[in-house]
Amino acid sequence: MSEEKIYLIKNDHGEYLTVERTAPWWNSPVGTAVRNIDVALAWAEKYGGHVVTFVEEPKR
Repeated sequence: MSEEKIYLIKNDHGEYLTVERTAPWWNSPVGTAVRNIDVALAWAEKYGGHVVTFVEEPKR
């Protein structure tokens, strides 16, 4: 079974990056999730912050 990872960008204030067509912004409770680590790293470099990885917990 392969593990599917989801990435978000988080800044030093604990806010997550939301990226939409109009403009990106920092919003603390939610953010834009991506499945591609290269996209996540590019956003982190462009907008600041760092990549946070979320992995679904396996069923017991």
